[in-house]
Amino acid sequence: ITPLPQGGNPKPRLFRLETVGRSVQGRPLLAATLTSPGDGANKEHFLLTALHAGQEHSGATGVLRIVKWLLSGDSEAARARATHVFRILPVVNPDSYATPDSVTGLANALGEDPYTGWSVDGPRNPARCPEAVAVQQAIDGMQAEVHGDVHGNSLPFEGVYQLESSGRAYS
Repeated sequence: ITPLPQGGNPKPRLFRLETVGRSVQGRPLLAATLTSPGDGANKEHFLLTALHAGQEHSGATGVLRIVKWLLSGDSEAARARATHVFRILPVVNPDSYATPDSVTGLANALGEDPYTGWSVDGPRNPARCPEAVAVQQAIDGMQAEVHGDVHGNSLPFEGVYQLESSGRAYS
C-alpha cells in the first residue's frame, strides 16, 4: 500500500486506513474502510480479505485494485459507496507476503496458517496466529452481510506463468 501523501488522507470522507493488529514478526495488519458519508447502519456491510498466503500476491493486487476503483469518480463506485460499507484487509499475512519463497509459504513465522488454522470457534491457536485473530475480530465486529476472501496465483510453483487470475478455488 502506497503511503498517503504528506498532509494526510486525500479523501477523508470516503476512506479510513488503520492498523487492526500485528503479525507474529510485528508487521502491521492494515484495514481500510470505504463508504460515502451517511448512516452506516442503513447500508449493507461487505468484508473483503486477501493474502492469507504470501505466495498469492495477485490476490492482494486484485483487492487493492478494487480499493482504487471504489475511490474513483466512477458512477457505479459512487453508488456502491452510497449503499455499502466496505471493510478491506488486503494483506492478512504480511510476514508471508514479505517472504513468499520461505519454507513457511502459507504460514506465519510460527508455522500457523491464518487461512486453514480455524475451527468452528475461531482460530485454533490464537496466541500463535494473531493474523487470524485480526480476521476474526473484523468478522465479529462488522457482522457483514457478505464476506469475500480473495485468492491469487501461487508464484513459487515451477512452470506457473499466469500472474493474475480470477476464477474459483478448490476450497
